[in-house]
Amino acid sequence: MGLDAITAVERCLEMVEDESQVTLDIILLDKFVDVTTLEQDEEHSLANFWRMHEVKSYYKGLENVITTMLSHPNVNYRYILEPSGWYPKLWNLLNFSTANTWPMQTNGRADAKTALENGEGADFKKFHDWIATRDIHKQSIKDFIKTLAEE
Repeated sequence: MGLDAITAVERCLEMVEDESQVTLDIILLDKFVDVTTLEQDEEHSLANFWRMHEVKSYYKGLENVITTMLSHPNVNYRYILEPSGWYPKLWNLLNFSTANTWPMQTNGRADAKTALENGEGADFKKFHDWIATRDIHKQSIKDFIKTLAEE
């Protein structure tokens, strides 16, 4: 489970002849929150465990995006979105009440509008820039993702 952009691109390549014919839009379901600003909940180990899972999922998702871009540089990487506001976690995603889904719809429309206003490829620019200079800076993918958290 989780983001697998490489397989998505490879499946598309089964239907077209060239990477340049593939357009990829990515919607991340995890939102990065700087873990250094969070305090551990000493009374609720389960909450800490789920937070660890969220952080790992986010990092793995971005790592998958960058690895896909390295493996398939000629794909049209168009939009990448991550939630800007609150959204439910885990089993709460299966709660389809209006009170639960309406905030997600509102946030999703606002995030999509922002992505469209930024323009195609704009939110991938930081990844393209890192890839273009990776031989110079010698920074690992994991270290690069950590620098994104500091922005």
